[in-house]
Amino acid sequence: MIADSTKWGGWSLDRDVFDLCRAEVPVTEPMLIIGSGPTVPAFAEFWDVTCVEHDPKYIQRGVKTVLCDILGQWYNAEQFDAVVGLPYRCVILDGPPGGTSVRSSMMTRVANAFFMNITRDCLWVIDDTHRADEALLAHNVARAVDGIECKHMNRSKSFSVIIPRGIK
Repeated sequence: MIADSTKWGGWSLDRDVFDLCRAEVPVTEPMLIIGSGPTVPAFAEFWDVTCVEHDPKYIQRGVKTVLCDILGQWYNAEQFDAVVGLPYRCVILDGPPGGTSVRSSMMTRVANAFFMNITRDCLWVIDDTHRADEALLAHNVARAVDGIECKHMNRSKSFSVIIPRGIK
């Protein structure tokens, strides 16, 4: 299994995110990951993963990826629109990188783009919620989808999981 040989944590998603998805998201269901990295192939082994990535060097082989340039303070809308409105069962917000000056505003816009089209049983994972902006975003997503927010902490970073009420 790819997950067993994957380097988890650090700049990448924690193994806890993967384990939570294994427990909550049915295998083969569509999953969107904003930000591509070395953990993505482990997710793609179980789910129908689509990634959004702005930097070609992070694109993972064998994983559907929409390359979206960052134009000013947002992804290239024409490129990004290719993923909006699809019926994902899980959305993981893990990009763009923290060094990108517009990260929190872009993550908020990503979430807002999906609120009108997302399925009611979609699990949300927002990485780096030890940062104030990401923590606020997680809270706002939970309110928007009438969900329960659970914050998980590992060492010096954390992520939040938003589980809509009534998720199967």
